[in-house]
Parts: sequence; structure tokens; C-alpha cells
Amino acid sequence: MVAKCHATGDQQNDPAVTIIDRMRRKADDFAVSIGAQPGSVEEPVPAKPPHGPNLVWVNRVFTAPSFRRAHVEWLEILDVFAVAHVVILPRLNDPAPIFGFDMIAGRKQATGIFLDFSPVVAGPCVPDLNAVIPQSVRDGFSNLRVRPVWGNIFSPEFFAIRPTSIDEIELALSLADTASRVYLDCLGARRPVLSAPDRNVVNGHAAYGHAQRLNPHTFNMLSRYIGPQQARVFIDDVLFPLPN
Repeated sequence: MVAKCHATGDQQNDPAVTIIDRMRRKADDFAVSIGAQPGSVEEPVPAKPPHGPNLVWVNRVFTAPSFRRAHVEWLEILDVFAVAHVVILPRLNDPAPIFGFDMIAGRKQATGIFLDFSPVVAGPCVPDLNAVIPQSVRDGFSNLRVRPVWGNIFSPEFFAIRPTSIDEIELALSLADTASRVYLDCLGARRPVLSAPDRNVVNGHAAYGHAQRLNPHTFNMLSRYIGPQQARVFIDDVLFPLPN
């Protein structure tokens, strides 16, 4: 089930198509695919981030019968850097892992692409990210990154690279496409046994949110542009709200 790179050679080598252009299109693709899920409804964003002349910030939040929350974020500081961020949270009676995708880049270089199906309960993840990105594919990337020190919430299959070429960026984004389709299809086909929230699942979602809130890089970056108070509100209320 390994994805192939779908971009043509012209698209890959076109200097007019920047890395940030590719990221923006991918964020849009995620929002479209999530919004197309059966019963998906777009919800209002609870905390609107401030905007400025050099700041483009789009946040879209969805709910559906197969997931309780999906958030797609596009943050661009014009001529400086951009972030594409996606988190999909299953229902609280479903022990499926949490889908997470992030890409960070400047105008000329991507510093990181991250993808995971993060477990919320003990035992093997279903779906399994290794089914989408086996080791043989990972070994083809020139600069794999390790899990961050604070990232014990991520699975052992956590995929992270510092891409060194447009080809690697395109392949990684194609893999993310495949991973999201596999993940959403799996959620749509699941029939959780429990009708009420499961305490272990709730605790797993809470642990994921708490750990993400402690990521110093997110807080420091946002504080630089919108101040520490607004950064904390956005992280807690929009990026990583805890389960009710």
C-alpha cells in the first residue's frame, strides 16, 4: 500500500511552485478529504487567532460520525515560514490511534515532515503506519529524524524526516495522502463495541493533548508572533483541546 509520487517532473522542477505552495495545497487537500467524509460537518473555531499584514492563518475544524474532531491548520508568515498541521481524533468509544501530520518549512527549505498514528490505549495500533510506510520506504529518505524527547505519546512507527530535495518532499506528501485515506477509511469501517466513552480511551486522548501542549517549540514560535497569552489560548483551545 505504498504511495507513489504523483507529481510530474514539470511540477517537481517548476521554480514557480515553491515549497510553501506545495504545503498550502496539501493543507487544502486534507480539509477537502476530511470534509468529504460521510456526515462531516464544519464547526466554528473556538478561538480566532489574530491576523496581520504578514500573517495568513486558516483553521478549519470538522466533526463526523466516525471521528469526534479533525483540525486542519495553515499558518504562514509571509516570506519567512509556514506550518501545515492536521490532527484527527477518533470517538471516545473507539480505541483507534490519533492521526497527526505536520510540515514546517521556509521559503526555500523544509525543516521537517512528521506523520504518526499515535496510540491511545495499550496494544497494537489499528491501523498500523508501517503498513503505509514500511522500513524499506523509510530507508530511501536521506535524513530521518528521531522522536522528540517529549514525544513518548507517539508510536514506534513515528515517521519524521528533514527532506533534502523536492522529490523527497513530494514522496513524503504522497505518503501522507495515503496514510490519511487508510486512516479515515478504517475509522469509517470500524464498529466500536462500546456505545459510551471508554475511560482508557479518554485518558489516552487527554495524555496526548497534555503532552502536545508541553511542546516548547510550538509555544515559543506562536509567542513570537502573537504573544504568550494568545499563544496559550490557541494551543489549549484550538490545537489541543482536552476531551470533555
